[in-house]
Amino acid sequence: MLNLQDQDNYYKIELDQRVGLTTLVKVVDGYETNLARSTTTYTPGEGFALKAEVVDGKIQAWVDG
Repeated sequence: MLNLQDQDNYYKIELDQRVGLTTLVKVVDGYETNLARSTTTYTPGEGFALKAEVVDGKIQAWVDG
């Protein structure tokens, strides 16, 4: 989770290996909005690096990069 304000207000990054997508999600008052998506591949059970930064209100995330 990123910029956690409380249990109903935060950002999160979801990795879905089934469809090969990484999604940045904004949660406000418990309701989710997808903000960005990109393709990602990883192998379940194998380690990988996930990095996220919030700079001047801009969120960037990397998987193995």
